[in-house]
Amino acid sequence: MMSCSCFRLVHSRCQMEQRRWCHHRLSVRDLFPYSCNPMQPMTSKSQKLLIYNRLIHPAHPGAYTLLPVITRALEKLVKLIDESMQSIGAQKIVMPCMTAGELWKKSERWDIVGSELFKLQDRHHVDYCLGPTHEEPVTALMASTSQLSYKTFPLKLYQITRKFRDEKSPKYGLLRGREFDMKDMYTFDSSEANAIETYEVVCEAYNKLFDKLGLQFIKVNGDTGNIGGKLSHEYHLPSDIGEDTLVTCDKCGYGANKAMLGIKSRESCKIENCELQERHGIEVGHAFLLGTKYSSIFGSTYLGKDGKPQLTEMGCYGIGVTRLLAASVEILSLDDQIRWPKPIAPYQACIIPQIKGYKADVTNDLANQMYDRLSACCNLQGEVVLDDRTQLTIGGRMQQAKIMGFPYVIAVGKTALETPPRLELVTVDTNEVDILSMDAIVEKLAGVTKIEVKTTRVNEDSVKGVHVTGLDHLVLTVKDIEMTLEFYSEVLGMEVVTFRENRKALKFGNQKIDLHEQGKEFEPKAYTPTPGSADICLVSNCSSEDIVKHLKACDVPVEDGPVERTGALGPIQSVYFRDPDNNLIEMSNYQQSAKD
Repeated sequence: MMSCSCFRLVHSRCQMEQRRWCHHRLSVRDLFPYSCNPMQPMTSKSQKLLIYNRLIHPAHPGAYTLLPVITRALEKLVKLIDESMQSIGAQKIVMPCMTAGELWKKSERWDIVGSELFKLQDRHHVDYCLGPTHEEPVTALMASTSQLSYKTFPLKLYQITRKFRDEKSPKYGLLRGREFDMKDMYTFDSSEANAIETYEVVCEAYNKLFDKLGLQFIKVNGDTGNIGGKLSHEYHLPSDIGEDTLVTCDKCGYGANKAMLGIKSRESCKIENCELQERHGIEVGHAFLLGTKYSSIFGSTYLGKDGKPQLTEMGCYGIGVTRLLAASVEILSLDDQIRWPKPIAPYQACIIPQIKGYKADVTNDLANQMYDRLSACCNLQGEVVLDDRTQLTIGGRMQQAKIMGFPYVIAVGKTALETPPRLELVTVDTNEVDILSMDAIVEKLAGVTKIEVKTTRVNEDSVKGVHVTGLDHLVLTVKDIEMTLEFYSEVLGMEVVTFRENRKALKFGNQKIDLHEQGKEFEPKAYTPTPGSADICLVSNCSSEDIVKHLKACDVPVEDGPVERTGALGPIQSVYFRDPDNNLIEMSNYQQSAKD
């Protein structure tokens, strides 16, 4: 039997026909306990806090049961990840956790991954494995889809499912286990340039997700490992118990996992007198640009513009969901009190009425009123807990609420007996205490679950307060500079200018386009300078009809348009065509309302 204390959670649901909240009090004595007798050594702060406070329960080495309270936090984190992925056009799927061994043998990872892969056979002696990741089955899925067109891409498929890895020495609780939840996304593009663009889009979505969670993170160059590919980045939360050593430069933003460098390296750090620093991190996310490694093995192809089959360019992107949850607790918590990222705190507020005794009926009634008023706020429905264990002191219950990580605690004490009643509101993160009326508390907490995004990337302190006000120039990498100059000057009326070292540019308005010849680029240059990889929108005062006529007169094929689009200042009408390097040019004119 578990010896424990408990909260009583008050659950509310909306009855539309009565348009009011009805309250149902549910005892959670065995779901919200405060004591346990763990049978395993505690190797990290998060493991200790989550096990001692009975938020997780050890099932067997490397596996845990997640109990109701932390499951709420996990569900909120999953929702945030869903929103993040779907904001960039990703679609959610569910693939089997058990995957066919023949797929892993075909990619040769059956042997490369080795003992970390959970392998099994069915009654027919057919090999299977419990997937630690799903590059093989998702590529086989794409290969089985016939007649895919280049217009299908980019395609982004993701899932959030249980994964398995036979860790030799599982430790740190949820940080390194044999069974865990992971978000894994797989992207498919029609060219390497497009795949790189998708890579950047997903990485930026990761940046925004960690910012929403209020987590300080480090993005570094990573090792592609047995997954393979051409490019890799890792996302780490700085922590002394992190198993990865990161080499970073605070001046230029350079960062890499030391495992891929072997030793300290200045290879990508060009700042004079710059001192590379080492710190430890917990890896919570990873991005890989896979190229055609898997599509070539499994035959994932599409029909190009010429009607011929071409291999898809792939990327894969992971977030360890349960690891991210535990790592957040690890880096945010005190030694004896849990701290959650506010957007995923299991509950937002705990109300504590007076202990039994003098005028307890009055303070209990006020506590119920406070609960009802907060629960009527859309953002706090289901987010408020009433701790009605009035046999315990307010101080004792207050301490327990802080241990569990409630962002806000409301005590209904002696000041509640004043006219008008005033309650004690404790903001746990800052230990700020306010004595406020119920109206003031409702006003203050009405927006607590609204996410305030602030950048918390470790190496970006130097750019705080910087605001972009305009675009001076951009650079195109071209195969033939003279041909490009001729096209843009004769077809689009740009001015050819020459500047230092006989470099060429195209001037229009207050901006210009600098030209780099492929293979002779000036330093510094783009990471992957490629002709035909640009997509540019230019603004003209001419009507779309005049633009089309002009292009036809210049023997320039119109690829699409006129079509309605949305520009930076409002509605635009656009015509699409290509330059000699096959860069996509969008020529647009603003509608009258936007001009005004």
